Amino acid sequence: MKNRYLRLALSLLVAVALLALFLTLRQSGEHSTTGHAIGVPVQTPNVLLIIADDMGVDKMGAYADDVPGYRAEAAYLPDTPVLDDLASVGVRFTDAWANPSCSPTRGALFTGNHAFRTGVGKPIGKEGASNLQDSAFTIAETLGLEGYTSGMFGKWHLGENAIPEDWSEGDDWGDHLGERFSFQTPALVQGWDRFYGSVPGGLDADSEDGGYYSWVAVFNNRCEGCAVEDPVQIRTVSKYATIETIGAARDWIAQQDRPWMVSLTLNAPHTPFELPPSGCNYRAEDGLPPQALNQPAVYEEMVECMDRQLGVLLDSIDDLANTLVIFVGDNGTDYRVAEGDFDDDRGKGTLYESGVRVPLIIADGAAIVGLAPDEGNPDDCTVIPGVGLRCRQPHRLISDPGSTSDAPVHVVDLFATIAETVGAQSNTGLDSVSLVPLLSDVEGPVREVNYAEAYSSDGSGNFALRSGDWKLTGRTSIPDDSACLADSGLFNLSSDRFEAEDLTADAQLEGEAQQALSELLSELDALADSADTLPWFAADDCP
Repeated sequence: MKNRYLRLALSLLVAVALLALFLTLRQSGEHSTTGHAIGVPVQTPNVLLIIADDMGVDKMGAYADDVPGYRAEAAYLPDTPVLDDLASVGVRFTDAWANPSCSPTRGALFTGNHAFRTGVGKPIGKEGASNLQDSAFTIAETLGLEGYTSGMFGKWHLGENAIPEDWSEGDDWGDHLGERFSFQTPALVQGWDRFYGSVPGGLDADSEDGGYYSWVAVFNNRCEGCAVEDPVQIRTVSKYATIETIGAARDWIAQQDRPWMVSLTLNAPHTPFELPPSGCNYRAEDGLPPQALNQPAVYEEMVECMDRQLGVLLDSIDDLANTLVIFVGDNGTDYRVAEGDFDDDRGKGTLYESGVRVPLIIADGAAIVGLAPDEGNPDDCTVIPGVGLRCRQPHRLISDPGSTSDAPVHVVDLFATIAETVGAQSNTGLDSVSLVPLLSDVEGPVREVNYAEAYSSDGSGNFALRSGDWKLTGRTSIPDDSACLADSGLFNLSSDRFEAEDLTADAQLEGEAQQALSELLSELDALADSADTLPWFAADDCP
Protein backbone atom coordinates (compact mmCIF):
# COMPACT_ATOMS: atom_id res chain seq x y z
CA MET A 1 0.00 0.00 0.00
CA LYS A 2 2.79 2.40 0.94
CA ASN A 3 4.61 1.76 -2.36
CA ARG A 4 1.37 2.37 -4.23
CA TYR A 5 0.94 5.82 -2.66
CA LEU A 6 4.58 6.59 -3.36
CA ARG A 7 4.18 5.69 -7.02
CA LEU A 8 1.03 7.83 -7.21
CA ALA A 9 2.82 10.80 -5.65
CA LEU A 10 5.71 10.45 -8.10
CA SER A 11 3.27 10.28 -11.04
CA LEU A 12 1.59 13.47 -9.86
CA LEU A 13 4.95 15.22 -9.55
CA VAL A 14 5.92 14.17 -13.09
CA ALA A 15 2.56 15.36 -14.42
CA VAL A 16 2.93 18.72 -12.69
CA ALA A 17 6.48 19.09 -14.05
CA LEU A 18 5.36 18.28 -17.60
CA LEU A 19 2.49 20.76 -17.33
CA ALA A 20 4.83 23.46 -16.08
CA LEU A 21 7.23 22.75 -18.94
CA PHE A 22 4.38 22.89 -21.47
CA LEU A 23 3.13 26.21 -20.10
CA THR A 24 6.65 27.65 -20.13
CA LEU A 25 7.23 26.63 -23.73
CA ARG A 26 3.80 27.88 -24.75
CA GLN A 27 4.35 31.25 -23.12
CA SER A 28 7.81 31.47 -24.70
CA GLY A 29 6.30 30.74 -28.07
CA GLU A 30 3.62 33.36 -27.60
CA HIS A 31 6.26 35.99 -26.90
CA SER A 32 8.68 34.93 -29.61
CA THR A 33 8.86 36.61 -32.99
CA THR A 34 8.24 33.38 -34.82
CA GLY A 35 5.56 31.85 -32.66
CA HIS A 36 7.84 28.83 -32.11
CA ALA A 37 8.46 27.85 -28.50
CA ILE A 38 11.82 29.14 -27.28
CA GLY A 39 12.81 25.75 -25.86
CA VAL A 40 12.05 23.83 -29.05
CA PRO A 41 14.88 23.56 -31.61
CA VAL A 42 13.97 25.16 -34.93
CA GLN A 43 15.88 24.78 -38.17
CA THR A 44 16.69 28.25 -39.39
CA PRO A 45 18.90 28.04 -42.47
CA ASN A 46 20.71 31.14 -43.62
CA VAL A 47 19.78 32.43 -47.08
CA LEU A 48 22.28 33.73 -49.63
CA LEU A 49 20.41 35.26 -52.56
CA ILE A 50 22.69 36.34 -55.44
CA ILE A 51 21.30 38.44 -58.30
CA ALA A 52 23.45 39.07 -61.37
CA ASP A 53 22.56 42.13 -63.44
CA ASP A 54 22.04 41.71 -67.21
CA MET A 55 23.24 38.10 -67.32
CA GLY A 56 21.12 35.69 -69.34
CA VAL A 57 21.51 31.96 -69.84
CA ASP A 58 23.88 32.57 -72.76
CA LYS A 59 26.68 33.81 -70.50
CA MET A 60 27.10 30.89 -68.13
CA GLY A 61 28.91 27.64 -68.77
CA ALA A 62 26.30 25.42 -67.11
CA TYR A 63 23.71 26.59 -69.65
CA ALA A 64 25.87 26.68 -72.78
CA ASP A 65 24.87 23.21 -74.01
CA ASP A 66 21.12 23.81 -73.77
CA VAL A 67 21.32 25.24 -77.30
CA PRO A 68 23.12 22.75 -79.59
CA GLY A 69 26.33 24.14 -81.01
CA TYR A 70 26.28 27.36 -79.00
CA ARG A 71 29.33 26.56 -76.86
CA ALA A 72 31.45 26.07 -79.99
CA GLU A 73 30.30 29.25 -81.71
CA ALA A 74 30.47 31.58 -78.68
CA ALA A 75 33.80 33.40 -78.81
CA TYR A 76 33.22 35.22 -75.51
CA LEU A 77 31.61 32.63 -73.24
CA PRO A 78 32.91 33.34 -69.72
CA ASP A 79 34.45 30.64 -67.57
CA THR A 80 32.16 30.23 -64.55
CA PRO A 81 33.51 27.27 -62.56
CA VAL A 82 32.04 28.42 -59.23
CA LEU A 83 28.54 28.78 -60.63
CA ASP A 84 28.92 25.60 -62.67
CA ASP A 85 29.92 23.73 -59.50
CA LEU A 86 26.87 25.22 -57.79
CA ALA A 87 24.72 23.73 -60.54
CA SER A 88 26.45 20.36 -60.16
CA VAL A 89 25.29 20.04 -56.53
CA GLY A 90 22.00 21.93 -56.77
CA VAL A 91 19.05 22.17 -59.14
CA ARG A 92 19.42 24.09 -62.39
CA PHE A 93 16.22 25.50 -63.86
CA THR A 94 16.32 25.70 -67.66
CA ASP A 95 13.05 27.58 -68.17
CA ALA A 96 13.13 30.26 -65.50
CA TRP A 97 11.63 33.63 -66.41
CA ALA A 98 12.22 37.13 -65.12
CA ASN A 99 10.80 40.41 -66.31
CA PRO A 100 12.77 41.95 -69.17
CA SER A 101 14.42 44.67 -67.07
CA CYS A 102 15.91 45.29 -63.67
CA SER A 103 13.43 47.11 -61.43
CA PRO A 104 10.29 45.08 -62.32
CA THR A 105 12.18 41.84 -61.67
CA ARG A 106 13.47 43.00 -58.30
CA GLY A 107 10.04 44.26 -57.28
CA ALA A 108 8.48 40.90 -58.15
CA LEU A 109 11.21 38.85 -56.48
CA PHE A 110 11.24 40.81 -53.23
CA THR A 111 7.44 40.97 -52.85
CA GLY A 112 6.21 37.76 -54.47
CA ASN A 113 3.85 39.81 -56.63
CA HIS A 114 3.86 40.46 -60.35
CA ALA A 115 4.76 43.93 -61.55
CA PHE A 116 1.14 44.91 -62.27
CA ARG A 117 0.51 44.59 -58.52
CA THR A 118 3.69 46.36 -57.35
CA GLY A 119 3.36 49.28 -59.78
CA VAL A 120 7.00 48.83 -60.87
CA GLY A 121 6.65 48.21 -64.60
CA LYS A 122 9.90 49.59 -66.01
CA PRO A 123 13.37 50.60 -64.76
CA ILE A 124 13.25 53.33 -62.12
CA GLY A 125 14.58 56.56 -63.58
CA LYS A 126 12.95 56.05 -66.97
CA GLU A 127 9.95 58.12 -68.01
CA GLY A 128 6.72 56.44 -66.95
CA ALA A 129 8.36 54.44 -64.13
CA SER A 130 7.04 54.21 -60.57
CA ASN A 131 8.79 53.42 -57.29
CA LEU A 132 8.12 50.39 -55.14
CA GLN A 133 5.79 51.74 -52.49
CA ASP A 134 6.80 51.70 -48.83
CA SER A 135 3.66 49.69 -48.06
CA ALA A 136 4.92 46.71 -50.09
CA PHE A 137 5.72 43.74 -47.85
CA THR A 138 9.08 42.23 -48.75
CA ILE A 139 10.91 38.98 -48.17
CA ALA A 140 13.18 40.82 -45.71
CA GLU A 141 10.15 41.78 -43.62
CA THR A 142 8.82 38.23 -43.84
CA LEU A 143 12.09 36.81 -42.53
CA GLY A 144 12.29 39.56 -39.93
CA LEU A 145 9.14 38.12 -38.36
CA GLU A 146 11.06 34.84 -38.04
CA GLY A 147 13.92 36.46 -36.14
CA TYR A 148 16.24 36.85 -39.13
CA THR A 149 18.56 39.74 -39.77
CA SER A 150 18.94 40.80 -43.42
CA GLY A 151 21.58 42.68 -45.33
CA MET A 152 21.49 44.02 -48.88
CA PHE A 153 24.76 44.61 -50.70
CA GLY A 154 24.79 46.07 -54.21
CA LYS A 155 22.13 47.98 -56.09
CA TRP A 156 18.65 48.88 -54.91
CA HIS A 157 17.05 50.42 -58.02
CA LEU A 158 13.48 50.37 -56.72
CA GLY A 159 13.17 54.09 -56.11
CA GLU A 160 14.29 56.64 -53.58
CA ASN A 161 10.97 57.33 -51.88
CA ALA A 162 11.69 59.33 -48.70
CA ILE A 163 14.84 61.47 -48.82
CA PRO A 164 15.97 64.26 -46.48
CA GLU A 165 13.59 67.21 -46.59
CA ASP A 166 16.39 69.72 -47.00
CA TRP A 167 17.62 68.21 -50.28
CA SER A 168 17.02 70.42 -53.28
CA GLU A 169 14.83 69.22 -56.11
CA GLY A 170 16.89 67.16 -58.53
CA ASP A 171 19.62 66.33 -56.01
CA ASP A 172 21.13 62.88 -56.20
CA TRP A 173 23.29 60.99 -53.72
CA GLY A 174 26.47 62.21 -55.37
CA ASP A 175 25.55 65.81 -54.51
CA HIS A 176 25.93 65.01 -50.81
CA LEU A 177 29.23 63.16 -50.60
CA GLY A 178 30.70 63.07 -47.12
CA GLU A 179 27.45 64.13 -45.48
CA ARG A 180 25.48 62.11 -42.94
CA PHE A 181 21.73 61.98 -42.52
CA SER A 182 19.54 60.42 -39.83
CA PHE A 183 16.87 58.68 -41.89
CA GLN A 184 16.30 55.26 -43.37
CA THR A 185 17.36 54.44 -46.90
CA PRO A 186 14.74 52.63 -49.01
CA ALA A 187 16.16 49.16 -48.31
CA LEU A 188 15.85 49.70 -44.54
CA VAL A 189 12.32 51.04 -44.96
CA GLN A 190 11.50 47.78 -46.75
CA GLY A 191 12.86 45.55 -43.99
CA TRP A 192 16.58 45.04 -44.52
CA ASP A 193 18.81 45.77 -41.52
CA ARG A 194 21.96 46.71 -43.42
CA PHE A 195 22.35 48.35 -46.81
CA TYR A 196 25.62 49.02 -48.58
CA GLY A 197 25.59 49.87 -52.25
CA SER A 198 24.06 52.17 -54.84
CA VAL A 199 20.49 53.41 -54.62
CA PRO A 200 20.10 54.18 -58.36
CA GLY A 201 20.43 51.47 -60.99
CA GLY A 202 23.77 52.33 -62.60
CA LEU A 203 27.25 53.13 -61.37
CA ASP A 204 27.36 56.66 -62.74
CA ALA A 205 27.54 55.27 -66.23
CA ASP A 206 26.88 58.71 -67.72
CA SER A 207 29.51 60.43 -65.63
CA GLU A 208 32.98 61.05 -67.02
CA ASP A 209 34.51 60.01 -63.71
CA GLY A 210 31.98 57.33 -62.81
CA GLY A 211 31.94 53.58 -63.17
CA TYR A 212 33.11 50.46 -61.38
CA TYR A 213 36.26 52.21 -60.11
CA SER A 214 34.54 55.37 -58.90
CA TRP A 215 31.00 55.04 -57.59
CA VAL A 216 28.79 56.54 -54.92
CA ALA A 217 28.20 54.12 -52.05
CA VAL A 218 25.42 54.60 -49.52
CA PHE A 219 25.78 52.91 -46.13
CA ASN A 220 22.91 52.54 -43.67
CA ASN A 221 22.53 50.29 -40.62
CA ARG A 222 19.37 49.77 -38.59
CA CYS A 223 19.70 50.95 -35.02
CA GLU A 224 17.07 49.19 -32.93
CA GLY A 225 15.89 51.15 -29.91
CA CYS A 226 17.81 54.28 -30.87
CA ALA A 227 16.21 57.69 -30.61
CA VAL A 228 17.77 58.60 -33.95
CA GLU A 229 18.55 56.19 -36.77
CA ASP A 230 22.17 55.29 -37.42
CA PRO A 231 23.39 57.97 -39.81
CA VAL A 232 23.35 57.34 -43.53
CA GLN A 233 26.86 57.72 -44.90
CA ILE A 234 27.55 58.71 -48.50
CA ARG A 235 30.99 58.40 -50.02
CA THR A 236 32.86 57.70 -53.25
CA VAL A 237 34.44 54.25 -53.52
CA SER A 238 37.45 53.71 -55.75
CA LYS A 239 37.60 49.92 -55.37
CA TYR A 240 36.17 47.82 -58.21
CA ALA A 241 32.48 47.54 -57.37
CA THR A 242 32.17 43.75 -57.71
CA ILE A 243 35.08 43.11 -55.35
CA GLU A 244 33.97 45.79 -52.87
CA THR A 245 30.33 44.69 -52.75
CA ILE A 246 31.04 40.98 -52.28
CA GLY A 247 33.71 41.82 -49.70
CA ALA A 248 31.24 43.93 -47.71
CA ALA A 249 28.75 41.04 -47.69
CA ARG A 250 31.50 38.66 -46.58
CA ASP A 251 32.50 40.89 -43.67
CA TRP A 252 28.89 41.34 -42.52
CA ILE A 253 28.14 37.60 -42.62
CA ALA A 254 31.19 36.89 -40.44
CA GLN A 255 29.75 39.15 -37.73
CA GLN A 256 26.33 37.48 -37.47
CA ASP A 257 25.27 35.34 -34.51
CA ARG A 258 21.66 34.78 -35.58
CA PRO A 259 19.94 33.49 -38.73
CA TRP A 260 20.66 35.80 -41.67
CA MET A 261 19.65 36.54 -45.22
CA VAL A 262 21.97 38.32 -47.62
CA SER A 263 20.58 39.87 -50.79
CA LEU A 264 23.70 40.23 -52.93
CA THR A 265 22.28 42.45 -55.67
CA LEU A 266 25.35 42.83 -57.84
CA ASN A 267 25.86 45.60 -60.39
CA ALA A 268 27.91 43.22 -62.52
CA PRO A 269 27.95 42.61 -65.37
CA HIS A 270 25.74 45.63 -66.16
CA THR A 271 27.22 48.62 -68.01
CA PRO A 272 29.51 50.48 -67.94
CA PHE A 273 31.69 47.70 -69.38
CA GLU A 274 34.94 48.08 -67.41
CA LEU A 275 37.76 45.59 -67.20
CA PRO A 276 38.29 44.20 -63.67
CA PRO A 277 41.69 44.51 -62.03
CA SER A 278 44.38 42.04 -62.98
CA GLY A 279 43.92 38.62 -61.47
CA CYS A 280 40.15 38.78 -61.13
CA ASN A 281 39.52 36.36 -64.00
CA TYR A 282 40.49 32.84 -65.10
CA ARG A 283 42.87 33.55 -67.94
CA ALA A 284 46.25 35.16 -68.47
CA GLU A 285 46.14 38.83 -69.32
CA ASP A 286 46.63 39.31 -73.04
CA GLY A 287 48.65 42.49 -72.64
CA LEU A 288 46.16 44.68 -74.50
CA PRO A 289 45.15 47.95 -72.89
CA PRO A 290 41.48 48.12 -71.79
CA GLN A 291 40.56 50.44 -74.65
CA ALA A 292 41.73 47.81 -77.16
CA LEU A 293 39.30 45.20 -75.82
CA ASN A 294 35.85 45.06 -77.37
CA GLN A 295 32.70 45.07 -75.28
CA PRO A 296 32.04 41.31 -75.36
CA ALA A 297 35.61 40.64 -74.18
CA VAL A 298 35.31 43.07 -71.27
CA TYR A 299 31.88 41.69 -70.34
CA GLU A 300 33.40 38.20 -70.34
CA GLU A 301 36.02 39.22 -67.80
CA MET A 302 33.43 41.05 -65.68
CA VAL A 303 31.46 37.81 -65.35
CA GLU A 304 34.61 35.87 -64.53
CA CYS A 305 35.53 38.38 -61.83
CA MET A 306 32.05 37.99 -60.34
CA ASP A 307 32.34 34.20 -60.40
CA ARG A 308 35.77 34.24 -58.81
CA GLN A 309 34.70 36.58 -56.02
CA LEU A 310 31.62 34.44 -55.33
CA GLY A 311 34.01 31.55 -54.79
CA VAL A 312 35.89 33.61 -52.21
CA LEU A 313 32.60 34.45 -50.51
CA LEU A 314 31.38 30.86 -50.32
CA ASP A 315 34.73 29.68 -48.98
CA SER A 316 34.54 32.28 -46.19
CA ILE A 317 31.12 31.33 -44.76
CA ASP A 318 31.62 29.28 -41.59
CA ASP A 319 27.98 28.21 -41.53
CA LEU A 320 27.77 27.36 -45.24
CA ALA A 321 26.43 23.86 -44.52
CA ASN A 322 23.37 25.51 -42.96
CA THR A 323 22.85 27.98 -45.83
CA LEU A 324 20.49 27.96 -48.78
CA VAL A 325 22.25 29.43 -51.85
CA ILE A 326 20.27 30.90 -54.76
CA PHE A 327 21.75 32.40 -57.92
CA VAL A 328 19.53 34.15 -60.47
CA GLY A 329 19.74 36.68 -63.29
CA ASP A 330 17.43 39.69 -63.40
CA ASN A 331 16.83 39.72 -67.18
CA GLY A 332 18.40 38.68 -70.46
CA THR A 333 21.84 39.71 -71.66
CA ASP A 334 22.56 43.16 -73.07
CA TYR A 335 22.26 43.00 -76.87
CA ARG A 336 25.69 44.63 -77.26
CA VAL A 337 27.47 41.54 -75.99
CA ALA A 338 25.15 38.80 -77.27
CA GLU A 339 26.49 36.11 -79.61
CA GLY A 340 25.32 33.37 -81.92
CA ASP A 341 21.64 32.50 -81.73
CA PHE A 342 21.22 35.04 -78.95
CA ASP A 343 22.47 37.91 -81.13
CA ASP A 344 19.01 38.72 -82.46
CA ASP A 345 18.27 42.13 -80.87
CA ARG A 346 15.80 40.32 -78.65
CA GLY A 347 17.71 40.34 -75.37
CA LYS A 348 17.34 42.61 -72.36
CA GLY A 349 14.27 44.83 -72.56
CA THR A 350 12.19 42.51 -74.74
CA LEU A 351 9.62 39.81 -73.92
CA TYR A 352 11.31 37.31 -76.22
CA GLU A 353 13.05 34.30 -74.66
CA SER A 354 16.45 35.99 -74.92
CA GLY A 355 15.08 38.82 -72.80
CA VAL A 356 13.25 36.92 -70.06
CA ARG A 357 14.92 33.49 -69.76
CA VAL A 358 17.49 33.71 -66.98
CA PRO A 359 19.84 31.40 -65.08
CA LEU A 360 18.41 30.08 -61.80
CA ILE A 361 20.29 27.67 -59.55
CA ILE A 362 19.31 26.62 -56.03
CA ALA A 363 21.72 24.62 -53.86
CA ASP A 364 22.08 23.36 -50.30
CA GLY A 365 25.21 24.52 -48.55
CA ALA A 366 25.64 21.03 -47.12
CA ALA A 367 26.09 19.68 -50.64
CA ILE A 368 28.44 22.52 -51.53
CA VAL A 369 30.81 21.61 -48.70
CA GLY A 370 30.53 17.94 -49.62
CA LEU A 371 28.80 16.50 -46.56
CA ALA A 372 27.37 13.01 -46.94
CA PRO A 373 23.57 12.72 -46.59
CA ASP A 374 23.85 10.99 -43.19
CA GLU A 375 26.13 13.66 -41.71
CA GLY A 376 24.88 16.60 -39.74
CA ASN A 377 23.84 16.11 -36.13
CA PRO A 378 23.27 19.44 -34.35
CA ASP A 379 26.59 20.50 -32.89
CA ASP A 380 26.16 24.09 -31.74
CA CYS A 381 22.82 25.04 -30.18
CA THR A 382 22.15 28.55 -28.89
CA VAL A 383 19.01 30.27 -27.62
CA ILE A 384 18.44 33.29 -29.85
CA PRO A 385 16.05 35.86 -28.32
CA GLY A 386 12.87 35.97 -30.34
CA VAL A 387 13.90 32.94 -32.39
CA GLY A 388 14.29 29.96 -30.12
CA LEU A 389 16.87 27.23 -29.77
CA ARG A 390 18.84 27.52 -32.97
CA CYS A 391 21.09 24.60 -33.85
CA ARG A 392 23.69 24.98 -36.54
CA GLN A 393 23.23 21.93 -38.68
CA PRO A 394 23.39 21.00 -42.34
CA HIS A 395 20.31 22.21 -44.16
CA ARG A 396 19.01 19.77 -46.74
CA LEU A 397 16.28 20.70 -49.20
CA ILE A 398 17.28 19.14 -52.51
CA SER A 399 16.48 15.48 -53.14
CA ASP A 400 18.42 15.09 -56.39
CA PRO A 401 21.62 17.20 -56.35
CA GLY A 402 22.97 18.03 -59.77
CA SER A 403 19.61 17.71 -61.50
CA THR A 404 17.88 20.02 -63.95
CA SER A 405 14.26 21.07 -64.14
CA ASP A 406 12.44 22.34 -67.23
CA ALA A 407 9.37 23.31 -65.22
CA PRO A 408 8.13 26.85 -65.93
CA VAL A 409 9.24 28.97 -62.97
CA HIS A 410 9.56 32.70 -62.35
CA VAL A 411 11.75 34.85 -60.13
CA VAL A 412 8.54 35.83 -58.31
CA ASP A 413 8.52 32.25 -56.97
CA LEU A 414 11.67 32.81 -54.93
CA PHE A 415 9.63 34.73 -52.36
CA ALA A 416 7.47 31.70 -51.47
CA THR A 417 10.43 29.33 -51.80
CA ILE A 418 12.49 31.21 -49.23
CA ALA A 419 9.48 31.71 -46.95
CA GLU A 420 8.64 28.00 -46.94
CA THR A 421 12.27 26.96 -46.49
CA VAL A 422 12.66 28.99 -43.30
CA GLY A 423 9.22 28.00 -42.01
CA ALA A 424 7.74 31.49 -42.24
CA GLN A 425 4.29 31.80 -40.74
CA SER A 426 3.07 34.27 -43.36
CA ASN A 427 3.29 34.60 -47.12
CA THR A 428 2.00 37.76 -48.77
CA GLY A 429 3.25 36.88 -52.25
CA LEU A 430 0.01 36.49 -54.21
CA ASP A 431 1.77 35.34 -57.40
CA SER A 432 4.58 33.35 -55.81
CA VAL A 433 4.51 29.54 -56.05
CA SER A 434 7.05 27.76 -53.86
CA LEU A 435 9.65 25.73 -55.74
CA VAL A 436 10.08 23.33 -52.82
CA PRO A 437 8.04 20.56 -54.56
CA LEU A 438 10.49 20.83 -57.47
CA LEU A 439 13.46 20.61 -55.11
CA SER A 440 12.32 17.98 -52.62
CA ASP A 441 10.26 14.80 -52.56
CA VAL A 442 7.19 16.58 -51.25
CA GLU A 443 3.73 17.19 -52.66
CA GLY A 444 2.60 20.70 -53.43
CA PRO A 445 1.29 23.04 -56.11
CA VAL A 446 3.51 23.87 -59.06
CA ARG A 447 3.31 26.70 -61.56
CA GLU A 448 1.30 25.96 -64.69
CA VAL A 449 1.52 29.34 -66.44
CA ASN A 450 4.41 31.79 -66.65
CA TYR A 451 3.91 35.53 -67.04
CA ALA A 452 6.24 38.48 -67.69
CA GLU A 453 5.59 42.15 -68.39
CA ALA A 454 6.96 45.61 -69.04
CA TYR A 455 4.75 48.68 -68.89
CA SER A 456 4.61 52.43 -68.32
CA SER A 457 2.42 54.39 -65.96
CA ASP A 458 0.30 55.52 -68.93
CA GLY A 459 -0.88 51.94 -69.47
CA SER A 460 1.14 51.07 -72.55
CA GLY A 461 3.33 48.01 -72.38
CA ASN A 462 4.13 44.44 -73.39
CA PHE A 463 3.30 41.08 -71.85
CA ALA A 464 4.05 37.40 -72.39
CA LEU A 465 2.44 34.21 -71.12
CA ARG A 466 3.62 30.63 -71.45
CA SER A 467 1.78 27.38 -70.81
CA GLY A 468 3.51 24.17 -71.77
CA ASP A 469 5.24 24.73 -75.09
CA TRP A 470 2.97 27.60 -76.11
CA LYS A 471 3.83 31.25 -75.64
CA LEU A 472 1.65 34.31 -76.24
CA THR A 473 3.02 37.84 -76.54
CA GLY A 474 1.05 41.05 -76.81
CA ARG A 475 1.18 44.80 -76.58
CA THR A 476 -1.08 47.62 -75.46
CA SER A 477 -1.11 51.03 -77.04
CA ILE A 478 -2.91 54.20 -75.96
CA PRO A 479 -4.62 55.84 -78.95
CA ASP A 480 -7.21 58.47 -78.01
CA ASP A 481 -6.64 57.87 -74.27
CA SER A 482 -7.96 54.31 -74.43
CA ALA A 483 -5.92 51.14 -74.01
CA CYS A 484 -5.97 48.78 -76.98
CA LEU A 485 -4.53 45.29 -77.41
CA ALA A 486 -2.35 44.96 -80.49
CA ASP A 487 0.37 42.89 -82.15
CA SER A 488 -0.25 39.57 -80.45
CA GLY A 489 2.05 36.67 -81.30
CA LEU A 490 1.83 32.92 -80.72
CA PHE A 491 4.88 30.64 -80.69
CA ASN A 492 5.53 26.94 -80.15
CA LEU A 493 8.75 26.88 -78.13
CA SER A 494 9.26 23.14 -78.45
CA SER A 495 10.15 23.58 -82.11
CA ASP A 496 10.90 27.30 -82.19
CA ARG A 497 12.95 28.28 -79.12
CA PHE A 498 13.95 31.67 -80.55
CA GLU A 499 10.45 32.62 -81.77
CA ALA A 500 11.17 32.86 -85.46
CA GLU A 501 7.64 31.89 -86.56
CA ASP A 502 4.63 33.82 -85.31
CA LEU A 503 1.71 31.43 -85.81
CA THR A 504 -0.86 34.24 -85.71
CA ALA A 505 0.44 35.25 -89.13
CA ASP A 506 -1.79 32.43 -90.33
CA ALA A 507 -5.26 33.97 -90.29
CA GLN A 508 -6.84 30.52 -89.82
CA LEU A 509 -5.36 29.11 -86.65
CA GLU A 510 -6.61 25.59 -86.17
CA GLY A 511 -6.44 22.66 -83.79
CA GLU A 512 -3.87 22.73 -81.00
CA ALA A 513 -2.63 26.24 -81.86
CA GLN A 514 -6.14 27.73 -81.71
CA GLN A 515 -6.83 25.96 -78.42
CA ALA A 516 -3.53 27.20 -76.96
CA LEU A 517 -4.33 30.78 -77.99
CA SER A 518 -7.77 30.61 -76.36
CA GLU A 519 -6.39 29.13 -73.15
CA LEU A 520 -3.61 31.72 -72.85
CA LEU A 521 -6.06 34.57 -73.40
CA SER A 522 -8.23 33.05 -70.66
CA GLU A 523 -5.20 32.97 -68.36
CA LEU A 524 -4.60 36.66 -69.07
CA ASP A 525 -8.22 37.39 -68.15
CA ALA A 526 -7.81 35.39 -64.94
CA LEU A 527 -4.79 37.49 -63.97
CA ALA A 528 -6.78 40.65 -64.59
CA ASP A 529 -9.66 39.34 -62.46
CA SER A 530 -7.26 38.64 -59.59
CA ALA A 531 -6.22 42.30 -59.33
CA ASP A 532 -7.82 44.75 -56.91
CA THR A 533 -7.95 47.38 -59.62
CA LEU A 534 -8.02 46.98 -63.38
CA PRO A 535 -4.42 46.22 -64.45
CA TRP A 536 -2.67 47.94 -67.31
CA PHE A 537 -3.04 44.99 -69.72
CA ALA A 538 -6.83 44.73 -69.31
CA ALA A 539 -7.44 46.40 -72.65
CA ASP A 540 -9.99 45.99 -75.43
CA ASP A 541 -9.33 44.98 -79.00
CA CYS A 542 -9.46 48.26 -80.87
CA PRO A 543 -9.86 48.70 -84.63
